[in-house]
Amino acid sequence: MKPVLVTGMPRSGTSLVMGIFVHCGAWVGDIREPSEINPTGFFENLALLWALRGGCRRKSLLRVESTNEIDPGMLGPRFTKVMKQQGYKGGPWAFKALYGALFIDAWLKTWPDSIVLVTHREQEAVFRSLDLAESIRENHSTIEAREVLWEKMQGPYARCVELGGFRIDTQAVVDSGGQILRPHVEDAGLVWNQAAVRAFVDPALWHMRSRS
Repeated sequence: MKPVLVTGMPRSGTSLVMGIFVHCGAWVGDIREPSEINPTGFFENLALLWALRGGCRRKSLLRVESTNEIDPGMLGPRFTKVMKQQGYKGGPWAFKALYGALFIDAWLKTWPDSIVLVTHREQEAVFRSLDLAESIRENHSTIEAREVLWEKMQGPYARCVELGGFRIDTQAVVDSGGQILRPHVEDAGLVWNQAAVRAFVDPALWHMRSRS
């Protein structure tokens, strides 16, 4: 059994990738409700994200300067506790963390057989999608802040790939109807559900979210 970690920039397609795993049977626990900015679902387990934050010496993951700041001795027990509380009884499971690349060393020490997927989308498309999401929430970040975040995360995302992770072009995921993820889904011990994936992957919604 290989846990799946999905990580990537906000609005880069992490929910798209996670949703495909969920629709093929991956356990994700108690997840955040969909909203107007992500109507098909976020697939984020907030309790597990808090467990991750509790395993970091800093209060904000974005202030982490080194992946060594996450204690792998704490990560496993915290996750195990939350997952049991949420009814996990075994089998393939997946976890989405936008900034999960910051703790990739601790993650792989805890779950060395993990499948790590790093979503990729062109910077311009990410920023356009952020514009749309923030206009809905009426919460606008500055261009400078986005660029700082983008630059900060490129190194950790690249490290995930160096350590054996996979860079996933999410536009290609949409164009293929999800098919390019099939080998990873099956590698995780799941059964590919073509009908469910086809119904979930909505090119029209993806392209709408790509336009400003």
